[in-house]
Amino acid sequence: KSAAGSEDSTRQLHAKVGELQAALHEAAAGHEAATHEAAAAVAELEGARVELRTAQAERTQLEAELHEMSRQLEEGEGRLVAMAESAQATKAAMAEAERASKAEERASKAAMAAQASAQASPLDEPAIEDGEPPLAEEAQERARARR
Repeated sequence: KSAAGSEDSTRQLHAKVGELQAALHEAAAGHEAATHEAAAAVAELEGARVELRTAQAERTQLEAELHEMSRQLEEGEGRLVAMAESAQATKAAMAEAERASKAEERASKAAMAAQASAQASPLDEPAIEDGEPPLAEEAQERARARR
């Protein structure tokens, strides 16, 4: 009986060892799969890091371009303001020149009238009616008629 019991115990032990070996193989296969998954995750993480560094470099480049565009825009705005101020000053100068030209024209007419009046003899002067002096145009006409 003890040999049969010993044989039975040995079979049970062999069965138990077989179960443990199967579990060990299964665990090893699971560990290998987990190792492969971990390696794939590490590779994916490294790829994401590379993409992140690339995106950061692109962002830095875009920020530099934006800064340059902003600088150029401010420079352009400054030139536009200067051009507008120059145009305003030119317009004001032209208006002042027009006023001066008209004033010079009026002064010239007044000088011609005064000269014509000075050349007219006192006998030719019409009598002043109602306290009003003769018009400059009349004096110019008289001066022309005498010449």
